[in-house]
Amino acid sequence: VLVDYSCSLSLSLSTEWSKGGTKTARNRPNAERDRSQKETMATQQQQQQQQHVDDNETKPQQNTWKLRVAGVGYSVILHIPASCADSPTTVGDLKAIIENEIALPARYQRLLARGKPLKDDDAALHEYGIRDRTRVMLLHSAEYAQDRVSFEKLGVIAKEIADLESKATDGPNAMPANVLHELVTQLCCKLDDVDVHGSETLRSFRKKLLRGAEAIEKMEQGGEQETENAK
Repeated sequence: VLVDYSCSLSLSLSTEWSKGGTKTARNRPNAERDRSQKETMATQQQQQQQQHVDDNETKPQQNTWKLRVAGVGYSVILHIPASCADSPTTVGDLKAIIENEIALPARYQRLLARGKPLKDDDAALHEYGIRDRTRVMLLHSAEYAQDRVSFEKLGVIAKEIADLESKATDGPNAMPANVLHELVTQLCCKLDDVDVHGSETLRSFRKKLLRGAEAIEKMEQGGEQETENAK
């Protein structure tokens, strides 16, 4: 009887273990499948988030075009108003934006896009087939060739004026008023010595630089007056 009971107990345990093992084996594929699905969903979410970031980085601002303008030593990316029939942005507008960006007067610019020269300053950009991300080539105009020597001289003086302005406004290290006055006078004399040979563009540029040089001294005088009032 004891032997029979022992065999019966052993058989029962073996059967239960077999059932449990089978149940565990059956549950294992389900667990692996669930884990795989979760990993796949997480990966898809990461990809969607990255795509959203990429789209925001590359998508142009609403009603704005991004143009690359390159040539004659310059390479800049400009954001300009989009051009359409209801709200045209003209070639002249683009030249003004370029002038503001690189200080090359509009009359010295010659532009090409999509293999065509942009001759008419009053024409809308979209009429030349220009759209967002169009590359525009910048060349010098014939007028620049005539004025080049004097324009480059003015450019050198313009840099000197910018350097002087930086030193004049350097807080406690600012130079004395009499020294600043002498340097401003020297720059104005340099500007007067540049021959503009009747060029309205050069005359306008020189006048702009003269105002800039004189403004440095006035700015310094204003700072001294504020200091005196504070005392």
